[in-house]
Amino acid sequence: MLRAILEALRLGLGFVLLCRLFRHAPPRPVHLEASGVLDLAVVVPARDEADVLPGLLASLARQRRRAAEVVVVDDGSTDATAAVAEAGGARALAAPPRPEGWNGKQWACHVGFQATSADVVCFVDADVQLEADALAWVADQVQRRGGLVSVQPWHRTGSAVEGLSLFPNLVSMMAVDAFGPLGGRVPPTGAFGPVLAARRADHLRTGGHEAVRAAAMEDVALAGTYRRAGLPVLVAAGRGIATFRMYRGGVRSIVEGWVKGLGDGARRVRLPTLVAVGTWLSGVATAPLLVVARPGFGAALWVAYAAQLAWLGRRIGRFPAWSWALFPVPLAFFLVVFARSTLAVLLGREVTWKGRRLKV
Repeated sequence: MLRAILEALRLGLGFVLLCRLFRHAPPRPVHLEASGVLDLAVVVPARDEADVLPGLLASLARQRRRAAEVVVVDDGSTDATAAVAEAGGARALAAPPRPEGWNGKQWACHVGFQATSADVVCFVDADVQLEADALAWVADQVQRRGGLVSVQPWHRTGSAVEGLSLFPNLVSMMAVDAFGPLGGRVPPTGAFGPVLAARRADHLRTGGHEAVRAAAMEDVALAGTYRRAGLPVLVAAGRGIATFRMYRGGVRSIVEGWVKGLGDGARRVRLPTLVAVGTWLSGVATAPLLVVARPGFGAALWVAYAAQLAWLGRRIGRFPAWSWALFPVPLAFFLVVFARSTLAVLLGREVTWKGRRLKV
């Protein structure tokens, strides 16, 4: 009986840590006119993104309120990124050689920021696609709140292997303290880089991307600079705002992408949240072990966690059924990648991302 109560509590933590997602509805801007051009610039850092840029640019063209400026910063691409950007109606800008100490994405964002003049600047990754009211919603939030507005897009998977990202996605959203019971009462401990927006004046006040020029996870680091400047940070779930397809290059890109950020993000998580997430994960890991030790109870627990993962996963993306039905596989992947990323942080090792070496 006590074991059943313990497992029920651990299972319940998964719902508690993401409880604010349950009542999430696609947002609508409420303080802006329904048509016209926004005083907003979109900056897209792009390195070899010719394949995905058309989707983003088409979604920008479909906005009910469009951006005044769209700048794609070509970060040393070897493909037709610049030509695709111009064909899609954006201004293509080649990033100058990176100064010493800068990571590529931060440098591209910095160059794009300096090349625009709108009051609100929205940094958008090339693999993102925006819903029709997304820019108006972002501008509305920035104008009403100030500070940094961050959106974690709804995750579209395109192959079976991309189901390996189920646990990294869920844990990242749990750990940031934006979607749990304290969301809104405590500032989030990080942000999500695919969609970031702020007033130009606020970005300058915090030091902008220059202040985080060497960070492996510029989004998490930016959230810290805004908090230290006394500015608010809003983190929103992307359903109804934006979608993306992460790490479409197969297992290697999935491993490189998560190794780059998991360890660095973990060291910024609040201790109570870290304990809660760890307790939930320990429950998930226990289920397959109990199938051997106590088959009936273990099988019931397996089904309960599979159902929970399917339900939670649907609220943050579209993951293949195998990723929740056979959840020990993506869980093992997460634990191995997390250990590798944590080791890189502790030892100061470099990791590879898009052909470049980053120190985490």
